[in-house]
Amino acid sequence: MSRSDTGSDARGAIAYATARTPDRDLVRQAVRLHRRSLDQSFLTSLGEPFLQALYEGLLRQGSAFLVTARDGSRLVGFILASTATTRMLPLVMRSPLRFLWSVLAAIVRHPETAARLVETYSYSRKTASVSAELIAIAVQPDLRSQGIGRRLLAALDEAFVSRGVRTYKVTVHREMTDTNRFYRQNGFHLAGTFRLYGVGWNLHVRELGAVRGEGGSVGASGPREDPR
Repeated sequence: MSRSDTGSDARGAIAYATARTPDRDLVRQAVRLHRRSLDQSFLTSLGEPFLQALYEGLLRQGSAFLVTARDGSRLVGFILASTATTRMLPLVMRSPLRFLWSVLAAIVRHPETAARLVETYSYSRKTASVSAELIAIAVQPDLRSQGIGRRLLAALDEAFVSRGVRTYKVTVHREMTDTNRFYRQNGFHLAGTFRLYGVGWNLHVRELGAVRGEGGSVGASGPREDPR
C-alpha cells in the first residue's frame, strides 16, 4: 500500500492512512463494509462483485483513493473519494463485460434497477458544479459515535489539499436527517438539491481554502465530532 498520510487517534489504537494503491484484501474489506453500512444505496443493490470491480477500477484510474481507519488488520472505517467522479461512468463503459453479469443479476432481482441505471447517467450533470467528491463513507457498526467518521474527514481534507483540490462535494438523501446534520456540523454547506431515483437529494459542498492551519495542515475550521 502506498500511503500519503498516516496518523492515529487519541487512544493510539486506530491508524489512519490514505491509500493510493491499496491491496486487494483492503478493497474487499471496504466493499463488504460498504454493503453492510450502505445497504439501501443503489450501488449496493448491484451486488458485491459490481462494487469490487468498481472500487478496483476507480483506484487503478488514479483519480480515486481510499482514506482508511484500521485497528490492526481490521478495517474499522473508510472513505472512498475521487478528484473527478465524472470518470466513473466512462470506467464502466470501457469495461462492460466486467460489470455486465452483476448488473444483469441485479435487474433479475429488482427489475426497477434497469430504469435506475438509465437515470444514473444524469447524476454528473446534476452535480457538475464540483468535480471532487466524497463517494462513500462507512464505519463499523460497533465503533460508531466514537469520532472515527470525523477523523476520516480530517484525513480526507488533507488528502484533497495535497492533490490541489480546494472544494469537494457529497450527496445525501434529503430525508437522512442525522447524516445531513453531520455534514453541516463538519463544515459543509448546502449548495443545491435535486431528484434522483424518485427521491430528493441534498448536494453538500466543503471549501478547503479557508481551513488550512499553521504549518499547512487542515485544522482551524476542521471537522467537528462525528455524531454517528
